[in-house]
Amino acid sequence: MAFCTEEVMDGRPDSTLLVYFSGVLGFSADLTGFLPARSYTSNLAALIYIQRLLFLEYALPAQGYPRLGIARRPRTGQIARLQNIRQEYLVLGSQSPFEELFSLLVFGRAIAGSETPAFLLKWSDDGQTPSHRDDTVAHMEQFRRLPKALLERAESLCEQLMYGWKPLCDLFSVKDDMSNRTHGFSFVNHPKNGLAEAYLELSLKACTGQVNPLSRKGRWNQKAILAYLKKEEALREVLSGLMLMTCGGQPRSPDLLNIRVRNHRTSERSLYVYNGYMIYVTRSHKAKRSTNVDREPSISGSIQPIRHPERGEGHTRSRSY
Repeated sequence: MAFCTEEVMDGRPDSTLLVYFSGVLGFSADLTGFLPARSYTSNLAALIYIQRLLFLEYALPAQGYPRLGIARRPRTGQIARLQNIRQEYLVLGSQSPFEELFSLLVFGRAIAGSETPAFLLKWSDDGQTPSHRDDTVAHMEQFRRLPKALLERAESLCEQLMYGWKPLCDLFSVKDDMSNRTHGFSFVNHPKNGLAEAYLELSLKACTGQVNPLSRKGRWNQKAILAYLKKEEALREVLSGLMLMTCGGQPRSPDLLNIRVRNHRTSERSLYVYNGYMIYVTRSHKAKRSTNVDREPSISGSIQPIRHPERGEGHTRSRSY
């Protein structure tokens, strides 16, 4: 904390050790130049994040430190105590290492937006083969096959996670209530769909199956459970790739990480069923980040059926604003 609370001398933030050290982090690995803004801001963000944790513990210690003469945080008046520390070290104009690093981070992000791309692609004369340097080459035919490969991977993972169980579920007959904002509600809970307790049958199959059951002799099979969780994570990654690249305009990648399957107390769900289509909705705060005005556009994408010539039906996505 001595470094975090070091006083600025003569109005020069670089007189503090932390700010001076942040300058050292700006050198390239071979010490022949400086890092571009997009690479340097991550170093600043790490320093800021660590300082936030330290200041929180400094203002409201979770436990006492008898050797340092620091008592445990009081049970009352915690907000007032935190505000005193925040106003002294964390707000703009406080002349502290934290304030300077945060200003550098904001400036670095602005500079990163005007820098040249991190890498440039070269195209062949026929316009079918992009390449990066000489070690990464991909043909457009490979790109066109990627959604199909991801779809096959998603179907395989889904079959494994469902333990081969394929419940009868016609999307055209599935009911949904898009206006229902009740906490915990989704189309799965709609009384006309009869899916609210389907997870019980899947749990029974997962625990009593012959291949990698999650439970054996009344005890959890930890190895099988961890393998199941890894497959579930892999499925989400594949589905994110399909939602990102197949058909229509692309959503912002971070927005796909916030898709919710059911309503929460503070936010609505992102997955809906309408007229036989699976629809997902992403909400972007880009306008708020750039102008500090809370204008939140909603972007919806519908996962539509598409037929491959070599196999059955898959899914792709269209997007509307």
